[in-house]
Amino acid sequence: MKLVSLIAFVLIIRACYAILGFDVYQSISEVTFQCLAKNGYSFFIGRMVIMTGDIDNAGIQNIKNARSAGFTNVDGYISPCTSGCASPSDQVQAAINATKNAGTTVGTIWLDVETFEWTYITATNIQFITDMVNTIQNNGYKVGIYTTDTDWNIVFGAWTGASSFPLWWLNYDNQTNFNNFSPFGGWDAPTIKQYNGGINGPCGVPNLNLNWRP
Repeated sequence: MKLVSLIAFVLIIRACYAILGFDVYQSISEVTFQCLAKNGYSFFIGRMVIMTGDIDNAGIQNIKNARSAGFTNVDGYISPCTSGCASPSDQVQAAINATKNAGTTVGTIWLDVETFEWTYITATNIQFITDMVNTIQNNGYKVGIYTTDTDWNIVFGAWTGASSFPLWWLNYDNQTNFNNFSPFGGWDAPTIKQYNGGINGPCGVPNLNLNWRP
């Protein structure tokens, strides 16, 4: 009985310290970031590159605004262009340079793996993401992967070469837990979960994507 009570207590403590975050596509002002912080959000992930291969200047400005508003946990993500664009290394380097030129920085750079952004040739995809990872690490940044089990399996098959990096898992079940997660790609558990998206959030922010981490 004591063991059951202890487990329940630990779960309550974990829930109390769960961290809420968000990502958005549109521009967010520093004042709005401050408002979102007051509403319980403490981390932000801003888009650095859109899937045309172009720099997302609004996203990088969001990263800067988040830090100016007091957010200390600020990451970036890249939606890669895998056909007819700059090389994977050049896309990453351009994103890093643009972030530095804006006078800001990110902790982890997450790579977006969704089927519509990638080819259907597994070997090509593996080489592409490997080049991106190497460029991120050579610049001194951490790497993360944003994906679902379905997207990952279509794009990379049984490849587990990225499983040493944290997983940002997309699953819109509106639950702040990892209960529905089934291992894939070499990951036994995610680090972050995007549990809802495109909602009207607080502070007048539309199209807010909600994220959670324990």
